[in-house]
Amino acid sequence: MSVQISMRVSKEQKERLVELSKKQNKSLTQYVLDRCIIDDVARSSARVKKMLQSQIEQLRDDFERERTQLVDQIDQKDKQIADMIGIYHLEVKVMEGI
Repeated sequence: MSVQISMRVSKEQKERLVELSKKQNKSLTQYVLDRCIIDDVARSSARVKKMLQSQIEQLRDDFERERTQLVDQIDQKDKQIADMIGIYHLEVKVMEGI
């Protein structure tokens, strides 16, 4: 089933549309439809791209925050191990002195 759509344009606008459609070897109707659909798809694609970029940035931020926390935990464990080694060496010296 097809429907008819009417639109009012100035004579100059119609001439311009006819000229543009001929350049692309399309009928006026096909040219207008293609332009409308392509523009809509382009806007949708831009919206999706922006959303995906935002999600990627959020993932990077989350990853960096988690990485920083893990590095801090490793540093704390390294310090605890170093402290335990120091205590162990002190205990060995005390035992050697006894």
